[in-house]
Amino acid sequence: MVEAGSTVGIEYTLTLEDGTTVDTNVGGEVLRFQQGAGQIIPGLDKELIGMQVSEAKQVTVAPEEGYGPVDPNAFSEVPVADLPEDGREHGARLA
Repeated sequence: MVEAGSTVGIEYTLTLEDGTTVDTNVGGEVLRFQQGAGQIIPGLDKELIGMQVSEAKQVTVAPEEGYGPVDPNAFSEVPVADLPEDGREHGARLA
């Protein structure tokens, strides 16, 4: 059973409210972490307590228990000419 201090491995699929898949590790490497050590978002950490090996669960994490609400001030526009060629396609990720 999952409890504080347990080493946990999960497969997950992260989706938005509209069903769009944002991230998944299903069929890939399992995400491993120590329960209660702050290695995953608090809302998911809380929902895993008490689960058994091989148990499946669907959870909804509120922004406040995840990465926080969207901050419109955190967005900025960049001229296309300032982007690298491979970063100009829809869905490209830039750092």
